[in-house]
Amino acid sequence: MEFRKATNDDFCNVAQLYKQFFGLHNVFTKPIENIVSYLEEQVTKSELFVAEIDKKLFCAVFLVNKGGNEHKLHKLRHFAFESDSIGLEMLNWLEKIVMERSTTAKIEVTIADGEKGFEMYKRAGFILEGSLSNHYRHGEITFVLGKSY
Repeated sequence: MEFRKATNDDFCNVAQLYKQFFGLHNVFTKPIENIVSYLEEQVTKSELFVAEIDKKLFCAVFLVNKGGNEHKLHKLRHFAFESDSIGLEMLNWLEKIVMERSTTAKIEVTIADGEKGFEMYKRAGFILEGSLSNHYRHGEITFVLGKSY
């Protein structure tokens, strides 16, 4: 599996992956061209990484730097993966990137109730730090998970 920073050529494939992975997301239920426009805007603010085998994308995630000097906070946004094993591989690869950028760091992710990945994050060493009511959608609970290095 190859892990790398996404290019503009990846946007259509990332849009399709996101459309399949995020069933309720207000952006990813729109047509592919709208999702591609959203991705084009987001890569001006954050890094988009992908995992592929033989030119087929199996995972995509934005790594958002939320700041800090010695201790940096990063947030995973729109983390979609074909399987937990691929998601775990991507998490391990991202951890190395984060560790190279700072002496100490923290990665956070928010995941809606019912969204794929909660157990995968726990297996990767993320801990449940809190829950938010009505965060993304009314009547839904969103969990905040974090891992410090």
